[in-house]
Amino acid sequence: MRTLVLASIALMASVSVTHAQDYRIRFGDLDLSTAEGVASFDARLLRQARGACTVTGSRLPNSRCLRAFHEEALALLSERQRQDYARVRGETVSARTVTPPRSQ
Repeated sequence: MRTLVLASIALMASVSVTHAQDYRIRFGDLDLSTAEGVASFDARLLRQARGACTVTGSRLPNSRCLRAFHEEALALLSERQRQDYARVRGETVSARTVTPPRSQ
């Protein structure tokens, strides 16, 4: 089963983290070329990101940390998976990032 492992060390600049922790996002059972697969992936990613990015004593996650977590997760996908993911979301892929479509 494919799983993304994100180390919170990379997120330390965004929130105060007293210890490093890995966050795992299973996605081997998802087809990232479908809307359903992307929706499930996003839900799993958001659940893990909220856990990683909620500052102690707060119930709201740090938005900068959430963006960094999301970007790091997408960077760990294969090029093909990033392209499928972006296509479903109507976004573009450049190098290792996914960019939302521009507003007209």
